[in-house]
Order: sequence, then structure tokens, then C-alpha cells
Amino acid sequence: MKKSRMYVVCSLLLVLSLMLAACGGTEGGTTTQPTAEAVATEGGTETEPTAETEPEATTEGGEEGGAVEGGTAAADWTCPEGDHTVTLWHGWQGEYFTAIEQVFADYQATCPNITVELLEKPDLSNAVTAAVPAGEGPDILAWVNDQIGRNAETGIIAPVTQYIDADEFNSTYVGPAVQAVTYNDEVWAFPESMEALTFIYNKDLISEEELPQNTDELLEMAASWDKSEYLFVYNARNDAYFSAPWWNAAGVTVVDEEGTTNFAENGEAAGEFIRSLTEHMPAEIDYGIADTLFKEGKAAIIMNGPWYIADLEPAGIDYGLATIPTFSPSGEPGKPFVGVKVVMLTTNAEERGTAEAAVNIMQFYTRAEAQVALAEANKMVPTNTEAAADSAVMELSDVAAFSAQADLGTALPNTPFMNAMWDPMAKGVECIWTGTNEVADCITQIQTLAEENIEGMK
Repeated sequence: MKKSRMYVVCSLLLVLSLMLAACGGTEGGTTTQPTAEAVATEGGTETEPTAETEPEATTEGGEEGGAVEGGTAAADWTCPEGDHTVTLWHGWQGEYFTAIEQVFADYQATCPNITVELLEKPDLSNAVTAAVPAGEGPDILAWVNDQIGRNAETGIIAPVTQYIDADEFNSTYVGPAVQAVTYNDEVWAFPESMEALTFIYNKDLISEEELPQNTDELLEMAASWDKSEYLFVYNARNDAYFSAPWWNAAGVTVVDEEGTTNFAENGEAAGEFIRSLTEHMPAEIDYGIADTLFKEGKAAIIMNGPWYIADLEPAGIDYGLATIPTFSPSGEPGKPFVGVKVVMLTTNAEERGTAEAAVNIMQFYTRAEAQVALAEANKMVPTNTEAAADSAVMELSDVAAFSAQADLGTALPNTPFMNAMWDPMAKGVECIWTGTNEVADCITQIQTLAEENIEGMK
């Protein structure tokens, strides 16, 4: 009896609902358009998803993620399982940081189960050294690749090799960037962006077609140049970093992971070239003098890095960029040091169980879409091969030029032994430039001082 009454009630409710549906049309009497939330149309086929219902990112455990309109959120990104808070320490500031911050906001919209805390630390080196061994501080460290060796040896950072596929990693990032984050056959970081020296020329003084293609041409042109006081200037007198394109192109291994350097074996050709340049530049040339000569139109070419470009626009210089000429004695391109900004995994993350989430964040941050956005916003030179080849990046002439130069360069050594090299190189370059000794003797001086410094570190 109870079942019969229940059946009657249900039947009445069903009839009532159908009557209400029939009266539920619009004012003109037509029915409303099915929304994308509908699972099926009246005929039983699925509705075509609108932009509001694009597939969303999912965690490995199935949680949904969102997207930020106009940002770099990834609809097909696989988020890590579980809820985690990941802390990243950095030194980013100003508008430069604003663009980077947006990428991490996009990540949190894509993976809402992960909270990313971005904390600026002005004295990053000392802060990390004090915090991480005590189990405090960040899960991710944003720094530069020459800090990898020291922090790996002291247990501040952990390798990411176990979280990546080596072949995929090597194809995802450009060669110098992969080299920059590899130490003792392990990968220790994800590369964010690159910087390197290149040739910058004044288009009012020299055309692209006139630029020297090798160092022999450079010296020949400098000897007869008459359109300005000097053809070519740079911080040449006693700077190790600015001398690197010649040493690297000559075949010098500045220093390897074992603390071996071979200036004595391979450095003389570069030393002789540096000595030749003294005939075509001011004797007291340094960064400031080179800068002034170029900005005042008294030098047609300067060698400098991406940080220098912002100074040229206010100076009214119509400039162009070109790769460093081939080093004639070896036939190799001029090879500047390529400094790579990176994000590293700290040992904290492994101990806290946030390592996989941290790696996922670093992969998101260095993926092609994010690097294209940062190239457009910050003029950052991509390390991601897909980003470097993107049409939007190629249209950024300065970024594309520095990218081409970095691709020919040599990664700045990430071994702690690099700290033993800066002073001997600077003193050796000054010895060559001032003519204090024969070039061969100056090269020997670099080798001897470097070996002494390295031995003191072992």
C-alpha cells in the first residue's frame, strides 16, 4: 500500500515538472540555448565546449586547475598530487619581478592545490647558507649557475636528475644552458634565462655589411679606421670576464670540475691577440672609458652585454647587435661566457616532501610559453629551444641577437674552482696589456697563480 501511494506521488511530481518546463520558454516563446555545462543535447549528442569549458589542468590525483586570462596558465598541465606550500627565495625586483610574479600566479591558477610563496632576499648567499642547513628557508632558490658547484658541495641544493628525462631535458633547453646546470654528471637546476657579451655597433658609423667577420679583419680595419677615433673598444685592460671570448675561442679550458686549467697549453694565441689590440685602443681603457667613447660616437663598436642596452636608448644611439667575430687563429667563433639564471631545488624540499611539487613549478616556469612571455616583458633571453625559435621572440631583435650569441658561447663554469680564476686572469690580462712581460710569461703567470689558488681550495 505504501509503495502504491509513493508511486502516485512521484507520478504527480513528474507531470507537474513537465508542465513547468513547457511554460519555461523565453518571452518570444523559444527555448533557451543549451549551455556548455549540459552533458548532452536533446538528441543525445554532446554539446561543443565553449571557451569557458576548455579542458582544465588536472593533478595526478584528479584535482582541477584554473587559468588566468591573458597569462601563461596551461590547460594541459599535469599538477602534482596533494596540497603543498612551496617557498622560493629570489632577488627579483621592480617591473622585472612583476612579470615573473605573473607566471607564478598563473601556476597557482593552473594548480590551485599548490601555494607558491615568493620571498625576496637581498643577501641571498648568506641567507641561504644560514637557513638551509638548519632546515629552514626555501624549497626553491633562484640564482645564477656559477653558484651551483659551491652549493652542491655544501649540501644546500639537491640534483634534479631523478625527476627528469635526460634526453627530453637536453632537447628542451639550448646547449650552453644544459652545460651551465650540469655539475659532476648531475643536473642541478632548471635554466631560466641567459646573458652574454656581444658586439654592439653604432649604425651611424658602421653598417652591418662593414662589420669584421674575423679577428684578422678586425685588426686590419682598426689600423686604417678613420670614421671615428676608434673602431672597437671594450673593458680590455684588466678584466677577466671581458677577455673570456678570446681564451675560450683559442681552446683554453678556464677551469674544469677537477680544478684543471690549461692557459699554459692553449692561451698564447689569445694573449697575442689581446696584445695586438693595445695598438688600437686607449692605453688606460676600462669599462667607463669604453662606455664614454661609444656613447659619444668616438668608437664604432663596443663589446658589452644585455644590461648595457637600456643605456643606449637615452643616449640616442642607433645601434645594432652582431655576434663576436671568428677568432682567426683557431677558426672558432668568439665565445663569451654565458651566464645562466637558474632555479634550483634545495635539500629542504626533499626533506619536507615538497620536491616533486617544486620541480613541477620549476618546469612550468621554464617552459616555452612562460619564457616567451618573459622575453616580451623583460627582454629575457630564453633558454628553452622552443621559446628561442618562437616568432614572437624572433621579432624582438635584441633578444634574438643575444640568443644567437649565447648559443655560440661557453657556459660560465659552475665549479667552485672558478673563484680561483678571476684574479689570476685579471692580472694576466693586465700583464699582457701593459707590456710588463712577454705574452708567454704573462700566460705562465696566469697558470701559476691559478694553480696556487686551486691548490689552496682543495
